[in-house]
Parts: sequence; C-alpha cells; structure tokens
Amino acid sequence: MKLIIFLVFASYSVSAAANFQMDFLKSKNSAAKSSSRWTVADWVTQKSKASLADQWLALNRSAGNLAEINLAGGYNQFKVKTGNAAVAVDHTSQSYQLDFYLSILNLMGEYEKTDDNLESYSGAAGLRLLGSSSQTTNLVARYGLRQLRDLDSREEWKNTFAEAQAQLYLINAFGLQGKYRHYFPDESNLGNKLEGHRVTAGAFLEVGILRLFGNYYQEPMRSTATGSGAGAAGAVTKEDRTGFEYGARLFF
Repeated sequence: MKLIIFLVFASYSVSAAANFQMDFLKSKNSAAKSSSRWTVADWVTQKSKASLADQWLALNRSAGNLAEINLAGGYNQFKVKTGNAAVAVDHTSQSYQLDFYLSILNLMGEYEKTDDNLESYSGAAGLRLLGSSSQTTNLVARYGLRQLRDLDSREEWKNTFAEAQAQLYLINAFGLQGKYRHYFPDESNLGNKLEGHRVTAGAFLEVGILRLFGNYYQEPMRSTATGSGAGAAGAVTKEDRTGFEYGARLFF
C-alpha cells in the first residue's frame, strides 16, 4: 500500500514539474518575442530621440565649432514675363549671401543687382530646426525683411518675408537643396502694393569647404495700385521670373 502511495505521489510530482517547465518556457519565449517585436510606435520614439540628440549636440558643441560663417556668390540667368505678354524678356543678375550661425541661431544677409536696374537688400534671423551644422542634412526657418528698389523710377518696397530652407545629402559630397520664401504685401512710396513668393530647387557638389551649386527658381509677383499714386486704384500687374542660378559657397 505504501509503495502504491509513493508511486502515485512521484508520478504527480514529475507531472507538475513538467507542466511548470512548459509554462515557464512558453512565458520566456513569449517575452523574448515581444521584446524583439518592431512597431511604428518604436520607430517614432527612436526618431524623436535622434532629433533631440542632434539638437543637444548642436547646443553642446566645442567652442571651436560653435560659430559658423558661410559666404556665397551667384550668377543668375532668368526670363521676365509681365502680364499677358507673349514674349518673356531675358535678364541677368549677380547675388551674394552671408550666413552666420551661433549654434542653432542664424543671421542672414543678401544682396542682388539685376541688369534692368533693380537692387535688393535682405536680412533675416532664424533657427536651424534640424541638423548640427551647415554641412549636414538640415532645415532652417527664417523671418526677415527685403528692401527692393527700382533705380530708374526710384520706387521702393520693404516686404517682410518668411522662408524655409532645406538640404539633403545623398552621398558624402553631393546633395539636393530647396527653399520657399513668401513675401508679405507692402505698399511702395509710389502707391503700388507688392506681394508674391519664390520657390528654389537645385543640387550641389562639395569638396572640403567649397560647394558648387546650381538652382532653378520661380518668382511670381503681383503689384496692385492702391490709388494713392499715379496708377488707377485696383489696377493689377503680374510679373513672373523664372531662371537658373549658378554659384559657389565657402564654409568657415
């Protein structure tokens, strides 16, 4: 009788131990699979952490790399179509740009002079929202002021603008760049309100501190007579500029 009781107890113990081992292995395998599972939420979290890390690095760079200066010069060939004119007129211009970065803070200045006696000065302040330097994939947002003068008629506008500028490195020395700028309305000293925007897209090739670039751009502008000048109130003149810009940029 004792032998039978012992055998029943031993059999039950072995069965319980086997069941416990199977449950443990299942729990362990399930946990392992769950921990290795990739989800969209994980990707979003990792991307957010990477972005925060980039900004932290930008804010905590060594003193030697804290400030950056970029100098650029370009030659522009473009066509100007006014109103419903069937033929666009060819023009050229020279443009220059200076960028100063202090960590993620940016100050920018521009100058452009066309062969039809238009001259413009621009200045803006902004932030580098993505990227750790001027020679990395980055995104910059700015707000500024452009002063445009017609040297023949002495007409002058002072348009504020907002812009976003991005660049993407495809390989170590080659990438794409683009910019969108919106000009807010301003009335000139001769009573014409000017507004519009400019879209730029292009590519660049980089060797050390030298970048060679080429861009295509469109700049549709709209001028409306307010009645305070010589033009009839409400008269609208549309002018569309399209062309190419070639130039070089130096990084310091």
